[in-house]
Amino acid sequence: MIIKMAIRIVTKFEDVKIPRRSTEYSAGYDVFSNKNIEILSGQEAHITLPAGIDFNPDENRAFIFLRSSIGMKKNLRLVNANDIVPFLELEQDIPNKQQVITLRNVGEEDFTIEEGMHFLQFVIVDKEESYLPFVPEQVKDLQGAIPTALSIKEVRNGVQLVLGEPIFIEKGHRVMLASGWKFKIALDSFLGGFVPEGERRFAYSNGTPIIDSDYYNNFQNEGHCFFSFDNITEEDITLEIGTPLVELVSIPYYKAENEIVPTEKRTGGIGSTTKPKEDR
Repeated sequence: MIIKMAIRIVTKFEDVKIPRRSTEYSAGYDVFSNKNIEILSGQEAHITLPAGIDFNPDENRAFIFLRSSIGMKKNLRLVNANDIVPFLELEQDIPNKQQVITLRNVGEEDFTIEEGMHFLQFVIVDKEESYLPFVPEQVKDLQGAIPTALSIKEVRNGVQLVLGEPIFIEKGHRVMLASGWKFKIALDSFLGGFVPEGERRFAYSNGTPIIDSDYYNNFQNEGHCFFSFDNITEEDITLEIGTPLVELVSIPYYKAENEIVPTEKRTGGIGSTTKPKEDR
């Protein structure tokens, strides 16, 4: 009989807030800073993670994503080998599970990650790539938003949102688009948004869009998905009609055996990120 290794949240720090999922169907474990960390404009900080995940690397993988608002509003970015990356992998063989990551402040203002602040999240998935089917639906109640013309294109593991109108983005600027779409996915899965293969002109302002299953048709929000794009070139760009903006896949996630079981139900959100004047 094969016995699967339990997935567990671990920490070697005292008095640290243990990573936890915020709602019943949140995919990610929110990670909270165990100290104040100042990151000056244009500078980087090397941060020892206050907690980790113990798992069997033959069965699972765990990834590190930025908290959406940390990328959007505070302009922090994950860095690997001096390059900005949309996510990092949680390494299993680090002594005491105290992995060190690098964050870069690409904004014009200094920023301090305060002790107790949620700034990252861990997501645990299958070692082998695993995708689930999901259903795109057009949003009925736009709540005043004006959607960009986007069509759905089916691809191997999910769908792409494809531009039906040109979008102009100035050098060094970003645009936020209302998609006009929502997505019904399996409850114990999340919708991940990835830059389509070969696209080098833009990146997502929040690193990697992560949309939880309970965002769909919750109490205060039908599930309208918004996406924010940064021009990462050295010139103005125009994204022409027919440009794929995001590739969406539904991925099942795993839970830790020793987690603090969430009891909250999602009642809002504007996923995968926030409206410009709202906090998530």
